[in-house]
Amino acid sequence: PCSRPVVLRRARLLKSQFLDNGIVANVLQAFMDTEGLFRYLAGTGVALRAGAAGANAAADALFGPFHAAARKLSPMAGLPVDETRAMLCVFAMFPLGFLLNILPRGYTRRAVDGMVGLAMVIFCCGAVPTLLPLCTAALVWFGLVAQARQRTLLCVIAAPLGTYFAYIQYTNYLRFSFDILYPQMILTMKLWMLVCNVEDGKRLPSLSNMQKRYSLAHVPPLFHVLGYSFSGMGTLAGPAIEYRVYDVFCSSDPGASVVDSEKSEPRRPAVDLRRAAMCLAWAVLEAALLQLKPQYQSNFVLHRFFGYLPLYLRVGFVWLCIFVLRARYFLLWKLTDAACMLTGVGMAGLSDPYYDIRGGEPWAFETAQSIKVATEMWNCRAAHWLRYYVYDRISISSLKLFGTYAVSATWHGFYPGYYIMFLLIGIYQNIAREVRRRIRPRVVGSKSAKLVYDAITLVATSLSLSYAAVFYDLLAWDRAVLFARSLPHGIVAAVVLSALVRVIPRPRQSVPDTKKVA
Repeated sequence: PCSRPVVLRRARLLKSQFLDNGIVANVLQAFMDTEGLFRYLAGTGVALRAGAAGANAAADALFGPFHAAARKLSPMAGLPVDETRAMLCVFAMFPLGFLLNILPRGYTRRAVDGMVGLAMVIFCCGAVPTLLPLCTAALVWFGLVAQARQRTLLCVIAAPLGTYFAYIQYTNYLRFSFDILYPQMILTMKLWMLVCNVEDGKRLPSLSNMQKRYSLAHVPPLFHVLGYSFSGMGTLAGPAIEYRVYDVFCSSDPGASVVDSEKSEPRRPAVDLRRAAMCLAWAVLEAALLQLKPQYQSNFVLHRFFGYLPLYLRVGFVWLCIFVLRARYFLLWKLTDAACMLTGVGMAGLSDPYYDIRGGEPWAFETAQSIKVATEMWNCRAAHWLRYYVYDRISISSLKLFGTYAVSATWHGFYPGYYIMFLLIGIYQNIAREVRRRIRPRVVGSKSAKLVYDAITLVATSLSLSYAAVFYDLLAWDRAVLFARSLPHGIVAAVVLSALVRVIPRPRQSVPDTKKVA
């Protein structure tokens, strides 16, 4: 290490190469004096703390009555205060939707939508934590304008989320609260899609139809990107809509940011009150199912006597626990679906005009006969992101499936339970693919055999997903090991069936489809 005189001589030499005024001179002068350096850093820290305290005080003064209302409603709703605040914001999406429909398109609608969404994030998460998504969105926009590489921008998008995952795992292990993590997860999907859409606009001829649908001809302005990032229709809990869907809803000229060959396509679907009412009905049903949650919690599988229960009771209890757990997510998704349908957010052109805003489909999920269909119906916007922006963009075909599930697990967090669940789901999906290729063609010609096949795949899909989801809910490695010891059948079945299903020879010729037979 250099002595202090050497350091001072080097600092003076460096200083002599710059003007003795401005910020550079002040910083160099502080570095030449050790005590001055510490005073400089301490002053900066004090200023940051004072700024944070002032921002939090202003947020408390602005949202004080709403915080008091959330504390009063929390015991009646049976939810923690943080989740009560989030639910209040979800219900606030309904009057916001009507307001946005009244406002003129253009900057007025973008400004109101973005400011309300930003206020929701500050209300639920605090003023200082809101800087994380705000700075992430601004940094990504700057990278797009500077024409940074796509991989670099995707790393910039993922880094804040991964850093926060590491932080909460160190400071709040196995304890959850509604904080800035959830808006940051939604923002990660939005910005990831935005970066890919801008990149797709540069290579239009080689795109698929879905990629052409959402590709952008140029980088949107910063005001538009911030409005999209903090849109009140989904900034807290989704849906993570595409930028073009947001632009069609807000812009007076929705074709302005669209590639030339697609300018005639974008348009909004009409407000559908009937479908919004159906979503609310589903939400009421899921809320009723949540009343069973205290009796069916996955922590029960960690008790020693759980392993001594009969197999059918263990399997049935696991299925019921996850069935009730799913109601929590479907409730939230159906509420956001209804709010978005009342605004007319979406973009026509597909068989389902509300494809762009769907959060989850409980009936389609519960009756799915394959892992693929079930994962597409669970968190539809995340499935859309993983399908078209991760799976389709992995160049090595053998890594597509498990690479996509690895990204999904990392997007959820760093707990081992997430990775175990998605690894099992990947194995189950590979087994289902081979079964469909090797067994299904042999039974589609017979109605009775096809009915038995459908019943078996329906039950197998539901049980396998429920078994894997227990690891998702348990999170920790030691808990996952305890559960695997008490009910190892799902892991054993994954290993054995992976080997056995490949022994079955593929049919030499395809059997006619059921519709043709009929």
